Amino acid sequence: MTTPEFVLYHLHQAGDGPRFGFVVSRRVGRATVRNRTKRLLREACRALIPCLAVDVDIVVVAREPCAESSFSDLKTALEEAAARAGLTEGTTST
Repeated sequence: MTTPEFVLYHLHQAGDGPRFGFVVSRRVGRATVRNRTKRLLREACRALIPCLAVDVDIVVVAREPCAESSFSDLKTALEEAAARAGLTEGTTST
């Protein structure tokens, strides 16, 4: 799923629960900006875990606008992307 802030890749897997990976390139900003972006994405994904219906591996690739987004914007965008991908309870993949 693609949003202005990030690209979300997912792969269903059998395991102990969801796993997340983050890719934040130098195009997003300097080291402090990249680290802040990773922390915000990590926290937004942590809030998403109870909503996930399946064991899945998720990779979030940050884009440049991600560095200027607030936590609530990222959290909302992640929730919407996961719902569109059919990863949350009560949704199906299209």
